[in-house]
Amino acid sequence: MGSCAGESLDATKEAILFTLTEQASEYGIKLQQTSLSVSFNELINRLYEKGPVVVLVDEYDKPLLNKLGEESVLEYQKLLKDFYGVIKTCEDKLRFAFITGISKFSKVSIFSDLNNLTDLTMNRDAGTLLGYTQEELEFNFSEYVTSLGAELSLNEQETLNKLKTWYNGYRFEEEAPTVYNPVSVMKCFAELKIKNYWFETATPTFLINLLKKQPILPDELTLPETSFSAYEPDHLQALPLLVQTGYLTIKSSITMGGRTMYELGYPNFEVEQGFSENLLKGMAELPDVEMGVAIRKIYQALESGDVDALLKQVMIFFKGIPHNIQLKHETYYQSLFVALFRVIGAFVQAEVCTSDGRIDAVLRSPKQVLVMEFKLRDTAEAAMTQIKAKDYGLAWGNETTEVLLVGVGFDQNTRNIDKWVIEKA
Repeated sequence: MGSCAGESLDATKEAILFTLTEQASEYGIKLQQTSLSVSFNELINRLYEKGPVVVLVDEYDKPLLNKLGEESVLEYQKLLKDFYGVIKTCEDKLRFAFITGISKFSKVSIFSDLNNLTDLTMNRDAGTLLGYTQEELEFNFSEYVTSLGAELSLNEQETLNKLKTWYNGYRFEEEAPTVYNPVSVMKCFAELKIKNYWFETATPTFLINLLKKQPILPDELTLPETSFSAYEPDHLQALPLLVQTGYLTIKSSITMGGRTMYELGYPNFEVEQGFSENLLKGMAELPDVEMGVAIRKIYQALESGDVDALLKQVMIFFKGIPHNIQLKHETYYQSLFVALFRVIGAFVQAEVCTSDGRIDAVLRSPKQVLVMEFKLRDTAEAAMTQIKAKDYGLAWGNETTEVLLVGVGFDQNTRNIDKWVIEKA
């Protein structure tokens, strides 16, 4: 279905019908019908004359994903609902059906008639089906690991550690082993380079648009299992989509009162960096040249240890954001700030837990640790007062580098930093 996502409903229908016609012609069948559902039914029945039929559908949700957030999404939902309903109608002629896609839309919205589906999304037996486990990587690709290590001047263990940091970490069931992204691993071995291959696949526009409306920070997220159950196309939630599209994964889980709670996080460094850059581009909407200049200057300021210069460069970056971008939430500023520093490779944590609260951001540079609090509808002084009242700086008392407390106030009218206050911890 990946090639069937047309710009219009009619174009989508035409593309699906063309695909059905192609499938039929491979078996010497000429379809007589022109309605999608009737043609699909006809194809299965004609094939059944030759024996039990297997239906394989890849990217089942692609036509719908392209229209998420648009009014027409319900028309596409009805189209797919009627189309996939044929599988239930013809189940006595099917050996089995196997359907894959990105999103987990509810059976009511897409598969209302398919009440006998078995969901393998978080099935333990399928937990390592779609990636390489650590054991598989080391056993099957030892020669490639050796070649990569020679290219990078690393020994075997150092090479494995590097691969694990960049490409491992996906968990598809709470107790399943983590797995590597096979596409990134294969590209890495082919090019003999450790780099971000995930970034070559752009973040879907609908997801960026959703995050503009529902800004979140993918740090320290703990949510119940029910939060990742199926949902409706016209009532989207960002978190389930981030998990289903691979930007977040299960890091660990606990059971409380019979209910499973998941702790979520980025699978690996590749995804963290790639997603941060796509998020930054999508939310700031700056041209690539401007983005590149801003990132370089911010990186240089961070390396110099001049916090005033650093925050001035961040101000310049925010000033370049188009006026049609509405920064109404404190989380929006926080998300942009964190994404900005993750893109330049800095060690930055958001929503860092302490015994008395959560720190908005902790940013590490070669020379300093910056403990930061942001305020959108209050002052930089108020931010500093909170830092001190809750003793946010104490957690870094054993640091060998300088620890600075930074209170930052944002002005909603100018949509930029209004003032900052810096003190030594």
